[in-house]
Amino acid sequence: MNKWLLRAPWWALAIAMGLVVGVPFALWIRLGQDAAWPVVVTQTAVLVVVGGPVMGLLVRKQLDRQLDAVGEVPDEIRVRVASRPTVFGRIPQDSAERAATVRLIEHQIVELRRRRVRTVVVGILFTAPLVWVSLTRSPWWWVPAVAWALLVLLDLSAPGLLRRRAELLTSYEG
Repeated sequence: MNKWLLRAPWWALAIAMGLVVGVPFALWIRLGQDAAWPVVVTQTAVLVVVGGPVMGLLVRKQLDRQLDAVGEVPDEIRVRVASRPTVFGRIPQDSAERAATVRLIEHQIVELRRRRVRTVVVGILFTAPLVWVSLTRSPWWWVPAVAWALLVLLDLSAPGLLRRRAELLTSYEG
């Protein structure tokens, strides 16, 4: 994760999230649905104006919880731990950094388990209609259907991957 992202204010995250979601959405509507540019711009603007701020606030809260989970360590270690992937990558040589990474992993496992039911329900609510539309209207709808299904599978498999990484970090004797 980018170090800038960890410290960015919610409004900057809102702009970033709006662009990350809005640009692919606009291209997909234009190319996949052959919509006219006024329709593309209007739908994308609504998505960005409504979704950007919501996502910015949610991401800011999530990042704050992650930084808190790292614990009381020097700021340099805190940012390094929170900005590095927890599932893969090099094992930190510093024992304080390894311990902080394990705390972050434990936090992530708790968060994933807490929202497991919501993940499955939202995944079904988004994937099922997309599959239906892809079968009845246009094969372009398979793109978001498969993306949603993969996101749900990734979210459901993440706790096991994180648990194995925590065990590796805890048993490391560097």
